[in-house]
Formats: sequence, structure tokens, C-alpha cells
Amino acid sequence: NTTTTQVPTLVQRGFATESATELNPFEQLEKDGKAHEPPVQMFGTAAKFASAAYRQASQKKELDQVEKDLSTISGLLNGEEELRNFVNDPTAPEADKKEAIAMISKEYKFSEVTSGLLEVILEGGKVSQLDKINEIYGKHMSAKRGDVVAVVTSADKLSKKDEDAVRKALTARLEKGQNLVMSTQVDPKIIGGHVVEFGDELADLSVSSTLE
Repeated sequence: NTTTTQVPTLVQRGFATESATELNPFEQLEKDGKAHEPPVQMFGTAAKFASAAYRQASQKKELDQVEKDLSTISGLLNGEEELRNFVNDPTAPEADKKEAIAMISKEYKFSEVTSGLLEVILEGGKVSQLDKINEIYGKHMSAKRGDVVAVVTSADKLSKKDEDAVRKALTARLEKGQNLVMSTQVDPKIIGGHVVEFGDELADLSVSSTLE
């Protein structure tokens, strides 16, 4: 009397016919989740909002749209003092603030992700964080595009020849698929030489640093 125990169909399918390279449902879910994770790990309140917006935008294939939206609303709040004061005024009715933001979202055709984010930070009284959210979201997008941001500080404005030389030197340090996004700024306090920020690296070759 031999008792035959049947293996559940799902298990049979999973182990009998699954190829070595095919992912099981749980592995696929994990892979899909990672595909929408922000490329840069950052911390803080603004980072939390920016990362959540990135995940949602990635899932909806609206990363570029949300980047454009955040730049637009950030620019509006910075450029229009009356609007900025209104949305940051704790005594102003929340319903009126929501209505104003909703009108802006409709006029500029913001993504649902952007509109939802604005509503959440408005309800939480975090509108003052919007510039930082915009900045961090921009960093996520730069990293996704393979951009490596470099800021070159000099005591005097760089000549075209010197700027080209610095750009060439930094470009040589890029890895395959990366793009250099370089900007320059002047700070007389460094006296001479250069301070170069390249991605997460810092090279302080200034005269002031040498003197110290």
C-alpha cells in the first residue's frame, strides 16, 4: 500500500519548467521594486519626499515630467513673493492654499505625481522644503542620466584656455556612460589656485588652504 503525495501544481511549475535564468514571482517583484529606486541614497525630510516622488514617477514613466514640474513650481514660489508668503502663512485656510495649488497644477498641466506631492507637503506644512525637494530630485535625475556634476571655484574668472584644460582633465576621469556637467564660480577668498568638486570628491588646491 503505497501512498502517493502530489506536489502542488504551483511548485511543480516553479521547479520543473522554470529555466535557470527565469525569476520566480517574488524575485520579480523585488527586481521591479529596485528598478524604481532612486539612484542616490539621501536622508532627511526633503529627501524622503523627493525619493517617494521619484519612485512614483518612475512607475508611471513620468520622471522627466515631474522634474520639469518641480522646477516650475519652485521657480514660481521663488519669483512671486505674494504666493510664497500665502502658502507659507500658518494662519491662511488650508482649503484656500489647496485651491491655489490645484489651480497652478491645472494651468501648468502638472503630473498627478507632482500634484499629489504638493498636496502632501502643503498638508504637512513642509512647503518651505520645496526648493530642497526640487534639488534632491534633480540629483536623482542627474545620477540616472549618468551626469557627474563638477563645480570649479577660482579666485578670478577662468580664461577660456584654463576652463577647457580643467574640463578636459575632468572628462578623462569619467567612466563609460557618464557625462560631465561642469560649472565655474569665483571666490576671491581662496586667493589663488582652484577648489574642484567632482561628484562626491573634493580637491582643494587653493592658496588659502596651503597657507592654512
